[in-house]
Amino acid sequence: MGKIYKSNGEVQEIEPKNGKHFTLAELQEIVGGYFEPIYLPKGMVLAVNEEGLLKELPFNEKASNMTMKLIVGDVLLCSNKQLN
Repeated sequence: MGKIYKSNGEVQEIEPKNGKHFTLAELQEIVGGYFEPIYLPKGMVLAVNEEGLLKELPFNEKASNMTMKLIVGDVLLCSNKQLN
């Protein structure tokens, strides 16, 4: 199970469609384009839009607080094992 942290502050749980791993297509749909992983402690990863700043996506306060970096757009938080 992963969590989508939307830039509007909304958080929703999400399960990979195949029950195990998020596919590239799923990740790109969630973040709205090419994704870049940001590895976090305890085997977690935050998938963010690689071009989010260039596209001027809205600030994501919750995701930024997790990483102490400027994060924009919708992101997916999941375990490393769930990335395909």
